[in-house]
Order: sequence, then C-alpha cells, then structure tokens
Amino acid sequence: LAVTGIGSSGEIERYIEMARQSLEMFRKLEDQPGMAQAYNILGELARWTEDYEAAQLYYEECLRIVQITGERMREALQYENLGVLAHYRDQYQLAAEQMRRGLSIFRELGTSYGLAMALATLAGPIARLGDYEKAARLLGAADAEMEALGTNQQPVDQIEIGKFRASVLEALGEEAFQEAWQAGHDLSIDEALEYALGSQ
Repeated sequence: LAVTGIGSSGEIERYIEMARQSLEMFRKLEDQPGMAQAYNILGELARWTEDYEAAQLYYEECLRIVQITGERMREALQYENLGVLAHYRDQYQLAAEQMRRGLSIFRELGTSYGLAMALATLAGPIARLGDYEKAARLLGAADAEMEALGTNQQPVDQIEIGKFRASVLEALGEEAFQEAWQAGHDLSIDEALEYALGSQ
C-alpha cells in the first residue's frame, strides 16, 4: 500500500506511516529482505517529497542490508538512487560513479528495465560534467530500450529524467539534441552499455 503513495499528490504522510509500520513488522520478524524493501520505499517517499536527507539515510540502510543478503537487483537500485541524490548535492562525479556501479550490476544481471533506467539517469551528471552530446545519446539509448519493453520509468524517476532531458536540450539546442538523441536511439543495448561505461 505504501508503494502506491509514490507519485501521489496527497496524504503522503499516511503512506509514509504505512511503510514505517511494515518496517517494524519486518524487523520483529527478523526479515531482512522485507526490511530492505521497506527502507527502499521510505527512501522513495522521502525523495518524492524532496526530503533528500531522509532519503539518503533510508537508501544507505537498504544498501547495507542487501549487501548482506545478496539482493543484487536492489543493490543496483540503491546505487542509482544514491547517485541521483549526489546529483542534487552538485556532486556530479560521485553521482556518475554511483550510477555506473548500478548500471554495471544491471548489466551483470541482464535486467532490461534497470539498464534503461540507469542509462537515462546517468545522463544527468554526464551533462553537468560538460558532455551534453553524450548525455543526449544516453537518453536516446534509454528511450529505445524503454520502447522495446513497452513501458515507462517510475514516477519519481520520470521527474528527474525529465529535468535532465530539459537541461541537455537547452544546452545543445533542438537540432543538435535530436541528432545526438537519434544516434543513441540507434545503438544496440550492448553498444549503449559500452558507450556509457567505456569512459569513466
């Protein structure tokens, strides 16, 4: 139920309380995967309300647990989440490093949705580090993968990726953006991953 609050415009405190209640139940049961899930949801809700300090703590606690339990998918997600928060603190190099760690795990697992999401979020810090053309290509590659899957990013991610896209478009201009975006869109997923991870 708490998950349904992510992207909600009202009653967010009710959803946060639900997540906290579930966390306490999982803690009493000593259910670490359940605790990790609850921490992740709390992080998402905090991020949605722009409480980035709380989101950082929740994501870090989730990461600590999944590194013990071996939940590689959730580990990758936490690196992505922490990378977005680093981006908000203007720590663009750290953000790119965190996101590439997540992207590498998604690649290892062969998770198409995770790969598409990670390519798109990486565009944010890459742009802030000055490589707007690469950022546009990453966005194009991410869109191609999402189209192939017939889906979209989660609500929280959509907002951030939308902001990244707008900043890249503004920096490059419509024509240069579309050209770079199309070049990225035409890459295979393997080519896109090599492109994203090849230059650290």
